[in-house]
Amino acid sequence: MGWKGTLRSINAEMNRQSRAADKRHREHLKQAERDEASATVQNQADYLEEIVSLHNECRTDMDWDDIANEPEPQSPGNNKPLTMFAQNKLENFTPNLIDKIPKVKAWRKKMLEKKLEKEKQQDEINHTQNIAIYEREKLEWDKTQRLSSTIKTDKDTLLEVFQEYLNVKDLPIGEDVKLTISDEMEVDVYLKVSPIEEIIPDEEYSLRQSGMLSTKRMAKGKALDLYQDHVCSALLRIAREVLGVIPMNVVRANAVMNAVNTKTGHLEDQIILSAIIPKATLETLNLNNVDPSNSFENFIHNMKFQKTKGFNTVEKANFPEN
Repeated sequence: MGWKGTLRSINAEMNRQSRAADKRHREHLKQAERDEASATVQNQADYLEEIVSLHNECRTDMDWDDIANEPEPQSPGNNKPLTMFAQNKLENFTPNLIDKIPKVKAWRKKMLEKKLEKEKQQDEINHTQNIAIYEREKLEWDKTQRLSSTIKTDKDTLLEVFQEYLNVKDLPIGEDVKLTISDEMEVDVYLKVSPIEEIIPDEEYSLRQSGMLSTKRMAKGKALDLYQDHVCSALLRIAREVLGVIPMNVVRANAVMNAVNTKTGHLEDQIILSAIIPKATLETLNLNNVDPSNSFENFIHNMKFQKTKGFNTVEKANFPEN
């Protein structure tokens, strides 16, 4: 083969390798797109599952009878254990054969004396830290003892406990939670829910047979059903949390939405779901398996929901007469 033929062969091989590299690059981009599409679909599925299963967990379960019987924290003594150990080593220092050399003996003893001073300082640091821990524990104990003494009979105490110990700010359950207590010690919790457009996505994601992302507008009926389950799940969750914080046997849980009052024409917070939720009934339910919307059949409740329009306003549910 002449030099021209050799050059043509080299050029052909270079072109082949270039095409192969381009193909690998295109396949890499397609796989990256498929991976991103799969993650997008999974992320949306996880989110939609989360917003309708809020009721599955409860962070707080405070037993105020147990709290009332908790022993008072004891002030820590300063036994100076590190100092005592170092002092003992210094006092019982017995030089070995090498240590009997005067300079070595003096050096060893000086090191033990420095260690003793260092351990004295560390004991003081540890004692100061222990005192600080004790003082925090004592303040918390004093507060819980004060609260436990009146929590079952004083509504101001209930409200204080609600403000202090309810921990739901980071949960996607709504915009605000409020508690009111009547003179008869009937507890109302109000959950202001976020509007549907802030909770339910406009688009629904799925994977094509090729593994690429497919996007379509979420059907209105599906969006409304998801929103109903979300509101019911969120209200169950807040009822569980409130009943876990305050020692009451029942609460009236109310989901509130900012909507047009047809009487005045103005936007107002209005109740869209109200339920009497006894703690004993909640404890009989397998909440991991219930449908959030259907679960309210277990409670006295008011809810008007249309498959094509969503929630309508309702009156508060009535506490049963004793």
